[in-house]
Amino acid sequence: MRETAKSDRLLVAATDFPQEHPRFSDPLTFETRWAGGGCLLLPVAEVLRIGGFEPALDRLAAVDLSWRARQAGLGVKTCPSALYVGAQPAPGVEDWVNLALLREGHVLARLWGAGQAAETIAAEIRRHGADVPVAPADRFGRDPSFADWSHGFGFAPARW
Repeated sequence: MRETAKSDRLLVAATDFPQEHPRFSDPLTFETRWAGGGCLLLPVAEVLRIGGFEPALDRLAAVDLSWRARQAGLGVKTCPSALYVGAQPAPGVEDWVNLALLREGHVLARLWGAGQAAETIAAEIRRHGADVPVAPADRFGRDPSFADWSHGFGFAPARW
């Protein structure tokens, strides 16, 4: 990883601790489908070149940024030896968090042209009795082939 860590064309995520995300990363190359969480190393010039974070997203902004980074030819990796201790969700916020995440997931699906995923998520939002959000227009030219909806809200194969 030392050689690639010097690259300015690479997004790198630290490992969230004490509860790390179960997304798969290659044990030899550290490549992963998306980098995010509490600590993310970003090459500013490259992030600005691809448009920065999507303002319509919050918790899923790093997923969107990672997919757009891969689309632009940047590497997306994890650094297993870098640990980030972040705030854990407070007890009792699960319903709000789930609905907020569903709403963001719907926006993300619409932005990436994943109609089936968007409809499935919209049905779940309606089941909660909430309004389905309207996604902004795609201003980045997202290529749906870089998005991974086959693993639900994990957005990547899980390690466990």
